[in-house]
Amino acid sequence: MELQRISARGGDFDQVALAEVLAAREGAKVSIARYVASVLVLLGLCGAIWGLSGLVVNMGPALKNVQEQLDKGAPVKSAGCRI
Repeated sequence: MELQRISARGGDFDQVALAEVLAAREGAKVSIARYVASVLVLLGLCGAIWGLSGLVVNMGPALKNVQEQLDKGAPVKSAGCRI
């Protein structure tokens, strides 16, 4: 619409410059989407690391129990997982 009005008034515009401006606008939209996607991936990785570290910390007492049973010579039973 704006280009038609400029053309109707006899104005001239550079198509190359116009294409560069439009490409820059589209590039900005894509870069925002890429940024948001990257942040979400980073948060997912942080969550996975946090969850695995919690698992390792909570496995300590279970492994200690297994070691105590092995030291006694008793058969090792499955301790099960407590969440």
